[in-house]
Amino acid sequence: MELILVLVEFARANNESQTKSTRSKSVVQGKIECVKKGEKVWFGAQKPSWVVNLKNGKFELDEKRVALVRNIFARYLRGQSCNNIANELNAAKISTLREIPNGIWTNSTVAELLRNKNVIGWFGIIGQEFENYFPAIVSSTDFKKVQARLEINVKNRGGSKYGLVRNLFKGLAYCGECGQVLELKLGSYHNAKGGLNHYAHYICRGVKQHTGCKNNGRVSVANVELAVFESVLFQHPSELSKAETHIDTAELIDLEDKLAKVQIVISRLSEMVADVELQNVADLKDRLKTSVKDRDALLKKIKTEKNRVNTLMHRL
Repeated sequence: MELILVLVEFARANNESQTKSTRSKSVVQGKIECVKKGEKVWFGAQKPSWVVNLKNGKFELDEKRVALVRNIFARYLRGQSCNNIANELNAAKISTLREIPNGIWTNSTVAELLRNKNVIGWFGIIGQEFENYFPAIVSSTDFKKVQARLEINVKNRGGSKYGLVRNLFKGLAYCGECGQVLELKLGSYHNAKGGLNHYAHYICRGVKQHTGCKNNGRVSVANVELAVFESVLFQHPSELSKAETHIDTAELIDLEDKLAKVQIVISRLSEMVADVELQNVADLKDRLKTSVKDRDALLKKIKTEKNRVNTLMHRL
């Protein structure tokens, strides 16, 4: 009997929850229809934090929060990283936009704000999108500049957050599963004798950020560096000549020269996309994407050529 009563109560609670959910969706859908007619509607929690009221069909803003948002965009455009901005805001004891007690700024919260289209007036809810709904607090040009720089910086990730270990292959090593960059993951553990051991691994950014990559493999930074340096040492032309071999390395040298030139082009295009006025940003981004594809193709060819040379050397 007690079990039956519990089950009945669960069923009643579930039905009540579904009823409330249906009513809530109906209310929201009604508000969306009003927005489609050109009306300004108060959506409560779905609004950006700097919008604090709706009066006479106009949104009222919290000027303190607006100034903070603009300041963060200005800092990023001046060249500061998300992590650096977060550290400075925390050091100055500046509250987060939501003003959560004991809340702190992180590189993720700063990056999330920089990607938030609400700053240019955009609003989205239940698959519906509306341009110029909220008052824009950042210019469209600055917003596009920030997005271009964020896109470039994502490809140049992979360093140690605290600078304890330098990633020699930052922006050059990519996951074979999803194509995202490999990042450094630092940690420590206590061994059986109670001593503290430290480790540094390469891990796919997609796994680290939980964005869907299934490549859970981790490789020791020390092992990767050792393998690369040994490869460079044994494949150096002077070492080959000492062994009196007849291995042709001209193709490898030519590929590495081409790679160096492409890297310079990528670097210059990245600076142009991040710093210049954006009249031709689409063209610059297309050129940058083409150069990145050329670089990736060269890296594959270099890897194949190095494997060929290395195989010939082991036969000596």
